[in-house]
Amino acid sequence: MAALYASWDRLSQPLDNAISAGLSHLGFDMVTKDPLTSSWPLINKPSEPLLLISAYLCVVLTWRSLLVAKRSQTGKVTSAPAKASAFEFTPTNLVVVSHNLFLTALSVYMCVGCFSEAIANNYSLFGNAYSPKQTRMAWYVYVFYVSKFLEFADTLIMLWKGNVQQVSLLHVYHHASIAPIWWIIARSAPGGEAYWSAGLNSLVHVIMYSYYCAAALKVDKRYLGWAKYLTQFQMAQFASNMVQSSYDVLFPGAYNSALVHLLFFYMISLLILFGSFYRKRYQSSKDKRP
Repeated sequence: MAALYASWDRLSQPLDNAISAGLSHLGFDMVTKDPLTSSWPLINKPSEPLLLISAYLCVVLTWRSLLVAKRSQTGKVTSAPAKASAFEFTPTNLVVVSHNLFLTALSVYMCVGCFSEAIANNYSLFGNAYSPKQTRMAWYVYVFYVSKFLEFADTLIMLWKGNVQQVSLLHVYHHASIAPIWWIIARSAPGGEAYWSAGLNSLVHVIMYSYYCAAALKVDKRYLGWAKYLTQFQMAQFASNMVQSSYDVLFPGAYNSALVHLLFFYMISLLILFGSFYRKRYQSSKDKRP
């Protein structure tokens, strides 16, 4: 195994160097390495997270295409599989519930960790600099970064269940794009301003995965009528991240400028995509009511 990894390290080194050089040219700090996270998996070699993301996209796009082709032959391209009215102890359902329970618990851990460390280190709301001495914050940011790969399972479960319509552009874009952004953060600046996005997103995911778990357990639909508000909360999260990045642009110096600008434009893309999803799912259905 060691020899195999050494071969991979040697073969991927030119790609690693090219990625690092390109990001440095764009203004991202590829020289600074957090003394704690730099010794952990999926950090030092950019080709490793890139390989995972590429594998995710290949599997998802191929699997989705096969499902769409299969359904097109039967005239059911967008129809979802029939849903049972009560929870059944099947392997699929047990995997779904276990996955959502685990990510709910992990999100609680990350949310509490990020905000408690921010309080312990006397963070202000915005304008916080990264410090390599804040090792516990670095740990929580690293865990948050790794969790983005665990969330790839969301898409695989959707495809496993045959829910092709859920594997949308928004869904795949969000999952594939957020991991490399947090790789840069976890590698060079796992702290400071990163606490807000990691902590707030973890809070959103506590609610989101709790909802998914309840839905998988077939909880009465009367208690699951708040999906609309969950989407609103997600969009409010993106808006708050834009406020943070705008503050850091107006008062520069505390955090890496390239990361601040990336956050701003990334949040715009998510607001556009989530806004489109919200209008199609909730506003259009409201307009169709007699």
